[in-house]
Amino acid sequence: MKGQMPAGHPGAMNGHPGQKMGAAAKIVTDSSVKSAEKGKTPASAGHPHGALGMSHGQMPPAMAAAMAQKAKGGKPAAMGHPTTAKGQPNPAKGGGSRAEKMARMRAAMAAMSKQPEYTKEQKAMAYAVAEVERTLRNVQNYRYALLQSPEKELNTLMRSLSGGYTAPSAGGDPIANPNSLPSGRNLYSINAEATPTESAWEKGKQLARNTIEEYRRRHHDSIPRKVSYTFWSSEFIETEGATLAQAFYMLGVEPLRDAFGRVNDLRLIPSKELGRPRIDVVVQTSGQLRDLAASRLFLLQKAVEMAAEAKDDKFENQVASGVVESERLLIEKGISPKEARAWAARRIFGGVNGNYGTGIQEVAMASDKWTDRKQIAEAYLNNMGAFYGDQSSGKTIKVKRLKLLLHVQT
Repeated sequence: MKGQMPAGHPGAMNGHPGQKMGAAAKIVTDSSVKSAEKGKTPASAGHPHGALGMSHGQMPPAMAAAMAQKAKGGKPAAMGHPTTAKGQPNPAKGGGSRAEKMARMRAAMAAMSKQPEYTKEQKAMAYAVAEVERTLRNVQNYRYALLQSPEKELNTLMRSLSGGYTAPSAGGDPIANPNSLPSGRNLYSINAEATPTESAWEKGKQLARNTIEEYRRRHHDSIPRKVSYTFWSSEFIETEGATLAQAFYMLGVEPLRDAFGRVNDLRLIPSKELGRPRIDVVVQTSGQLRDLAASRLFLLQKAVEMAAEAKDDKFENQVASGVVESERLLIEKGISPKEARAWAARRIFGGVNGNYGTGIQEVAMASDKWTDRKQIAEAYLNNMGAFYGDQSSGKTIKVKRLKLLLHVQT
């Protein structure tokens, strides 16, 4: 019917839909009041889910009362607002001011997001259990991959001879690293960006502690001022960066990992947490490690600079003292303060001109070509006098300056 809603529609009113709401509200209110007086609510007519037991077309009493009050020109009471017996907002049911509501919401979210604290031993145990479970679940997969390996190796060989693509794979012993299966792929040794790994970090810290304790035992309970390391590529691959971890921990710096497990930043361990002085380091890197993990040398140089600039240390900062002393000695030998400051914090040295090895083996074996051991030392300094760890990596240091730096750091 034109201008009317069908009878029985939830919003049906007499007359045109644009009719004033006052009459409609009065009708609905009267109906609701009559139902309430009878002490019961009409059953839902043909609807299995009538809200609160009300039939279609019936408005909740609170809403009807509010509309009736509005029709009379009064101010409708708040609907659905939880209140206490005295009419005050009930915090337990979500009432209160906006600030109180937000505070309760933040507290609830904080409680939900709070994670239990686990010790490193517990984390290590959980990791070990997960690894055992993963390995056991994949035994059949590893067996199948091993059986496939001979055929895959032959196919890869023929494809490579034809100029085809060879898929990459992690290398290593299949027992220690089952992910190297199936064979017949292009092996890479290690993901240097993920070093030192978590296990290597723990091993490196323990090795550093052992070094300090041994030094204390031999030197009347004193702390070493500087420690030297040689970085070898084979050891780096095998231990996943344990020696690098030792150098970090001596400096009092901890590696930070991103979501993919890559170590691309560092954290300065607070002096109170470290519990000892920061110990200076000097590093000789092999040519192969320089090529394999150049980014780790950059990170180590950053660690040296962070340790040297550490403030409010509870203990003496040997790294800062070493940098200041190096700078002083360089200036005393006629090097400009600017250059001395730039060189004083450098701690990583290796082969000049991208060379591999120290070059002293040939010199030592040719005993007819030298008469003093100092000549062998001179050959070493000439061949290993390049600095690594920043944008000027590979730049050769004059032997005179290198001698000064090594004199301070040995």
